[in-house]
Amino acid sequence: MPFIDIRTTRTVTAAKSEALKSRIGGIIDIIPEKSEAVLMIDINDKCNLFFGGKRQECCYMAVNLHHEAPMENKKEMIEKLFVIVASELEIEQDNIFITISEFPYWGAGGHYI
Repeated sequence: MPFIDIRTTRTVTAAKSEALKSRIGGIIDIIPEKSEAVLMIDINDKCNLFFGGKRQECCYMAVNLHHEAPMENKKEMIEKLFVIVASELEIEQDNIFITISEFPYWGAGGHYI
């Protein structure tokens, strides 16, 4: 199950949340064995984020994956995430930051998987 935590200074309407969810869901299968059916996304808007010592429009995304993914797949996904977030939230790509964390241990549905 991938979990993507999105934090932005922007206000994100219900329609924008749905668009982000759908567009990200449409690319998550870039990562082998991942699909929208098991994707969880948390969108936190109006965050009090500072970048470069000052408040400015920006976005931070933390992508959490169960198991390690090939580097070329992670690179492709990150590049597409930049485009999606810049487009949907109208934030310059220079002010978007993305990290990927990979975990060998994960629990879901009451079980260790």
